[in-house]
Amino acid sequence: NEIRKERVSRMERNSANKVVPIRATSKGLEVCIMKPTSFEDSQEICDMLLSGRATVINLEGFDDKLAQRTMDFVSGSVYAINGKLHRISNCIFIVSPDTVDISGDYLDLIQEQGFEPPTFHSQF
Repeated sequence: NEIRKERVSRMERNSANKVVPIRATSKGLEVCIMKPTSFEDSQEICDMLLSGRATVINLEGFDDKLAQRTMDFVSGSVYAINGKLHRISNCIFIVSPDTVDISGDYLDLIQEQGFEPPTFHSQF
């Protein structure tokens, strides 16, 4: 830690320095898991996304119409911040901000052609 303090003090002395160090959190990446019980939980999911946290959304057992509304709301937020939305299974999704990369074997919902929100009813 002594080396780090020395680097910081050197940077403070150099007034021409235009680079500001960004500290990485000691915890690392935080992933939240949400199982919504009402549509109102959509806002909490989006708040987690806006705070930079990836969020797993488990909609198993959730009413299909409410699940559709929830994912429509969350999808809009994901699109607005240029985030990522991935389907893990029929009722489980993961959303993440643009700064978080997600890899693995899953169905990607954001195609190169554009944004495609998930559907729970064939009529939508």
